[in-house]
Amino acid sequence: FEQAILTVAAHEARPRDVEELMEVYSILDVTQAGYISRDDFRRALKVSDVRMSKMETDAVLDSLDPDKDAKIQLTDFLAATLKPSHVKSEKVLEELFNFFDFHGTGLISHEDLKQVLGQELACHVAVQARADAQGVISKDNFKVFLLKAMDKLELQIQNEKSLAAMMVIK
Repeated sequence: FEQAILTVAAHEARPRDVEELMEVYSILDVTQAGYISRDDFRRALKVSDVRMSKMETDAVLDSLDPDKDAKIQLTDFLAATLKPSHVKSEKVLEELFNFFDFHGTGLISHEDLKQVLGQELACHVAVQARADAQGVISKDNFKVFLLKAMDKLELQIQNEKSLAAMMVIK
């Protein structure tokens, strides 16, 4: 779910909010094709003298190319590189709520969630965001849920960085 939220946040982001990331993307898109190929990304790692195993490179590429079309689209790149703290601003929380509130009712229905996330993930979010008996989530509950999800993701990222640092030390 966290990745889906980051993808929505990346899609809804204003250019000035992600300016640096867009500059990096533009540099990596050496052919100016509107996407970064996996080979372009590998070359950029090599030129930058970033040393990663094939397995590590493939894992990074998989996170940058979730639809596996061998093209890293701008939205995929932003979703993979946005910091969870970006989502925690009141403005972004409001934008995310409005994205899911299809009918502008000030509430998110189970059907709204299902249209974006699919049935299984919609049920998970409804439970975690404390939907009422009709499957409706209030704006406050949705925001609290998102904040907790982004806190969890930040902790996961910190743990992965610590683990990677320990592996380098060995």
